[in-house]
Amino acid sequence: MPQLPAAGEPFATAVRSQERLARALELIGIAVGPGALRLYADVDPLGAPVVVPGPLGAELADRLSSVLESGPLPILGGEPSCS
Repeated sequence: MPQLPAAGEPFATAVRSQERLARALELIGIAVGPGALRLYADVDPLGAPVVVPGPLGAELADRLSSVLESGPLPILGGEPSCS
């Protein structure tokens, strides 16, 4: 019989995703943290993990867009990159 996921498991997955996204952004030179781009780990209404970036200024949005359009990000920690 399949075991149901623990109540905190989706949130724990979102927090891990948040940490990976923060490392990827720092790798391309976008600072993450207080006073910079903020990331929030959460779960959606269906309980799936999500990471939501905080408000982006025009300069950061342009830099992020440029990097994403230039190709896939390097693989961090052996996990697939976002594209």
